[in-house]
Amino acid sequence: MALTGTPLIVCAERWRTRTTFLVLSAGNHHFMLADLAAIGLAFLLFSCLTVLPGYTLGWMLNVLRFRQREALFRFAISVPLSIALGPVVSYFIGRWISLSAACGFMRR
Repeated sequence: MALTGTPLIVCAERWRTRTTFLVLSAGNHHFMLADLAAIGLAFLLFSCLTVLPGYTLGWMLNVLRFRQREALFRFAISVPLSIALGPVVSYFIGRWISLSAACGFMRR
């Protein structure tokens, strides 16, 4: 069986002849590897978005003696601080300064 044509036709030919082999050609895209790479990138970006604002707010406000704690505790507590204090800070920025400033704070 020749591996020519579009992937849909090749899959239909494989099903009809009941052959079980993996069709890999330059035209095929490996969706699972692309999804795993995107998930890894999203995990890194999301962790940066949740750790950095909470770490900054914890350091500035010295919440729970933030500056005196160990590094592992600071990173662990920065995620809940970011989730809890981020909307509060953006509300007060929008209330006291302007809505466009609050939108800029949320984009950081």
